[in-house]
Amino acid sequence: MTGLAGSAAPSAAPSAAPSAGVPAGVPDVRFARGRVAPSGMPSGGLTCEGMARSRPARLSDIDEAAAALPEVTRDPPAGGRPSFQVRGKTFAFARGPRKDAFDPETGEPYDDVLAFSCTAEDKESMVSDPDSPWFTTPHWNGYNAVLLLERDLGRLTTEEIREVVTDAWLAKAPKRLAKEVLGGS
Repeated sequence: MTGLAGSAAPSAAPSAAPSAGVPAGVPDVRFARGRVAPSGMPSGGLTCEGMARSRPARLSDIDEAAAALPEVTRDPPAGGRPSFQVRGKTFAFARGPRKDAFDPETGEPYDDVLAFSCTAEDKESMVSDPDSPWFTTPHWNGYNAVLLLERDLGRLTTEEIREVVTDAWLAKAPKRLAKEVLGGS
């Protein structure tokens, strides 16, 4: 399988031995409220003390973050502009050009829009920050999802994009599966 940008397939999840209550292949990273994020990254806006700022995010980071989560399928399986599903429910996808998301200077539809599921609270927080690369359009009113231009990925860190992908997965994963991944919390 190749990544979003045609890179090699993401490697398997970290091989660190999990502690009690943490599924195999999931790093045991505990946060303020005892949650274990499936990708080893903070989930729901929690931060990990001492975490250094990582490199700017790339398209391949989305593939890697999604592939590290349980029961994720990618369509198409390799290359192309993918969508990611958990048990048939899409949580992130690369969207084709549409007239609702366009460059205000040229009027041309954006051809590099990425969409991620989220909670209503996260959407409000993400799109209301004027310095944030996240946005929405009237078409997405009433949907718990945020949009990001591929060209703006570098404004995020790898940790930030992993957190968004993980939260998108949690928004669509069956509750029982999400609970298993979060260590029963």
